[in-house]
Amino acid sequence: DANTHQCLSTLQGHSNTVVSVSFNNDGSKIVSGSGDNTIKIWDANTHQCLSTLQGHSNTVVSVSFNNDGSKIVSGSGDNTIKIWDANTHQC
Repeated sequence: DANTHQCLSTLQGHSNTVVSVSFNNDGSKIVSGSGDNTIKIWDANTHQCLSTLQGHSNTVVSVSFNNDGSKIVSGSGDNTIKIWDANTHQC
């Protein structure tokens, strides 16, 4: 919480270091990238994992939603950038 400086929740699910996290513009979803080579999409209100995206063969070092939240872009140590559909979770 920005006012009380207290942790509101801890999201668990990755099996290696979380390297990148980002909210979508309306704050309803969170995307995270990890050393387990996956991307997770989280519900920011319930704190539940909605989906795990697989396709990178090395650490996902950067993740972000586009402005309207319809796409996720990820960058990885496998030297690729992937663009994902945030609704169907397909690359």
